[in-house]
Amino acid sequence: MYTNILSLKRRSALTMSLLLAVFGACLCQGQALWTDLKLKYPVSSKWEVFFGGEFRSTDRVQDVQRVMATVGAEYEPLDFLSLCLAYEFQYRKIPSKQTALLTVPSYWNTYNRAHITATLSWRFQRIVLSLQERYQLTHRSSRTLTSGIPADHNGGRYHISSNTGSVLRSGAGFQWNIPRCIFSPYLSVEIYDDMGSHFYIDRTRYTAGVSLKVDQHNSAKLYYRFVDNHDGTASVNVIGVSYSYKF
Repeated sequence: MYTNILSLKRRSALTMSLLLAVFGACLCQGQALWTDLKLKYPVSSKWEVFFGGEFRSTDRVQDVQRVMATVGAEYEPLDFLSLCLAYEFQYRKIPSKQTALLTVPSYWNTYNRAHITATLSWRFQRIVLSLQERYQLTHRSSRTLTSGIPADHNGGRYHISSNTGSVLRSGAGFQWNIPRCIFSPYLSVEIYDDMGSHFYIDRTRYTAGVSLKVDQHNSAKLYYRFVDNHDGTASVNVIGVSYSYKF
């Protein structure tokens, strides 16, 4: 028994080393790095509250794109169904843009988002299939820029009006739980429907990664994500790492 445990630890350590090596190589080539932390507290056998934070960078990890804080609750009425309600506070860096009259410099702005999520999952021996629907409502705060705005344009001021938009995100996932291994590879795809544009699909996310369950408290994910934007903006290659602690 001791030999089996030692062998399992060695295989896990070797697999972790290979994953970190691949992760480091991909990070050198990736355009963005997304990291997030989540703390979970079970209130009962069906209820769970959580708090989290997220950091995103772009331009080959040289430029900060977003920082975010999240708080929410998750309810599992059935073994195959979970419901989640959450609030997010986002602080985003908006890149500069060229208008017909001037070049608007980059700036930071705040966003408030609320979302509700329903997830269905089915287990077939070692295979887990899932479907997810998320409705999110995001409010952008108004902002008036003065730095970098020519004095002959509206007295050196540029106003960004507030805006509220809703998106429906539909996703499907596949995960393989390998016997006697803490690593579980997974694949997922998610589409974004802009409900303000008559259900126009403006983004698709493709993700391939691995879940790591260290023990009953600690878990993590390493993944590669391709974000295919359909609104004319450039697509993005993302390397991500996620850590979760359950009390």
